[in-house]
Amino acid sequence: MLTIDKERQTVGRIESSTTGVSAAGKITITASEYINIFAKQSGIFSTSGNEDDESNVVATGNAGKITLGDKTAPVPTLSLKNGGEISTTAYGTGDSGSIELFVDDLQITEGLITSVSQEGRDGATPANITVDVNKLTLGDKQGNTGGHIVSSTDGASPAGKITITASEYIKIYTNSGIFSTADESATEKAGQIIIGSNSNPVTSLILEGGEINTTTWGLGQGGEIDLNVNTLEITEGGRIESSTENDGPAGTITITASENIKIVGNNSAETTSGIFSETNSTEATAGDAGTITIGVQTSGTDHPALLLTKNGRISTTTSGTGQGGEIELNLNSLEITEGGSIESSTTDAGSAGTITITASEYINIWGGKILSTALKTGNAGEITIEAGNQFGDTKDIREFIDNPNDIKPLPFILAEEGGLSLQEGGEISTSTQGEGEGGKIEITTSQLELKNQASISATSKKAAIAGNIVIGTNLLNMSGSTISTSSAASEGGDVLIGVRKVNNKRITNSTLSAKAGERGDGGNLEIRGKPEYLILDNTDLIAKAEQGDGGQIEVDANLFIASGDSEVSASSNKGIDGEVNIDSAQIDVESISLLPSRPVDASKLIKDCVASDSEEEWSLVQVGYEVTTLQNRTGCVK
Repeated sequence: MLTIDKERQTVGRIESSTTGVSAAGKITITASEYINIFAKQSGIFSTSGNEDDESNVVATGNAGKITLGDKTAPVPTLSLKNGGEISTTAYGTGDSGSIELFVDDLQITEGLITSVSQEGRDGATPANITVDVNKLTLGDKQGNTGGHIVSSTDGASPAGKITITASEYIKIYTNSGIFSTADESATEKAGQIIIGSNSNPVTSLILEGGEINTTTWGLGQGGEIDLNVNTLEITEGGRIESSTENDGPAGTITITASENIKIVGNNSAETTSGIFSETNSTEATAGDAGTITIGVQTSGTDHPALLLTKNGRISTTTSGTGQGGEIELNLNSLEITEGGSIESSTTDAGSAGTITITASEYINIWGGKILSTALKTGNAGEITIEAGNQFGDTKDIREFIDNPNDIKPLPFILAEEGGLSLQEGGEISTSTQGEGEGGKIEITTSQLELKNQASISATSKKAAIAGNIVIGTNLLNMSGSTISTSSAASEGGDVLIGVRKVNNKRITNSTLSAKAGERGDGGNLEIRGKPEYLILDNTDLIAKAEQGDGGQIEVDANLFIASGDSEVSASSNKGIDGEVNIDSAQIDVESISLLPSRPVDASKLIKDCVASDSEEEWSLVQVGYEVTTLQNRTGCVK
């Protein structure tokens, strides 16, 4: 065991190693001012075996543990620059050594902290990296240097866990990151990356071009990423990513944030900032993408405000046979603007994952998107959204949507606060361009606002059935927007809307449709909930088909009015027309005449009536004369 206790320490090379059955010694260093490791080949190393040993002797001894500082006396400053390293490696079947760092200010610029297991064995103990700091900086703001913390396995031993606690901040810049990998020959999983904890979250985690990543290239499972922070900011192409390139499944990503999360992209969609889970293998046994979870479902827990802007993304993708990962967001509020997006997609046989979003206050999608897409044989995923203020006061959406397809009950929010707003081309969409089925969209919100080319759509561009759209809202405010399902060569999906009140009593310059393509029947379009007024102002209700039968349109409102430039149709070009059933008092706007544009002087209608002080009783009654002769008659009678 090597122990160094000095005020200041500038390290050349400190090493502990074994090439046999005995364990390498431990290395323990304390310093009251600083430790600097400033050059290539300089650093603190513990190894078991040799990388280029050509003998038949395989080291079975374990590498030693490296400890810098301790909990009660952390090193004030630890700097790794110009290729400086702290490293433990097992080349044989022994365990790689663990690393523990207790530091106030840890700076890694063009430096590396790593734990590696090359061959390993079944039942091996993972070599963990534990970092306990106030401040951690990886790289520099200009991106000229790279700082890395890495755990990896290329054999039968699992990679070690990386655990980082920071009481102030963690900053990770371009070309820098925290990584855990299971390489091509690995049969065990990559290690977890854990930052903060429920009881001790990191105050601020900033990825300004930096990366947190777990990847599996072989049979081993990808490591989980678990972040507990107050605030998280991802900019300049920064990424949190879990991926699989082979048979092993990607690890999950779980983020708990008590205040806010900001994901700000850039002008390049290829290198934009975001949170990603991917499966890229085309093999029949390809692993699945991991789940992305932000916020926990526990009641009484603080949920973050999430902002996605300037192409910032949260995305799960499968480009092979593996299944896409799910996205689950439990938030206080969500804003998606300027090309920001939440996406689940498949480009091959695997199905896209589901997207589930709950926001206790509001969701604003202004120039942003929530998408689930399938390009080949895989199915598109479902999208489920709840937005509003009172999820406890709920009613079953079946109360006003009679759906024969047995779509599950949805909670219905009564409070007219918060809600879901789509503007400036904001979009919620599921689509399939291949043989896979379209995904369903379910929305429950206190208020639903769609303006300025906003859209909610479920489409199928080939032979698959389009998904259904189910919406339950207390207040609908819709202008210049679209809610639609469509299928190019199969049956259209259903559009089922439950609404209590329509803003300004009308829907303007919009389209609600459930259309079918060449062979399928049109979908059903239903508006339930008995709003007091439902006025269509240059707005279409469509359930059409080309060769199949038209769908069915059901409207349930106290008063229904459709303007002359609106269309309500369930027709079919070559099949049987569908039905239109309006359960409402209706006004035929074609029979309404305009009021005269010339005003009438009411005083002239009674000019011949002379009041009297007599005790005789007089009364004023309506007389139905033509307007042209009213001023010549009297309306006063005795």
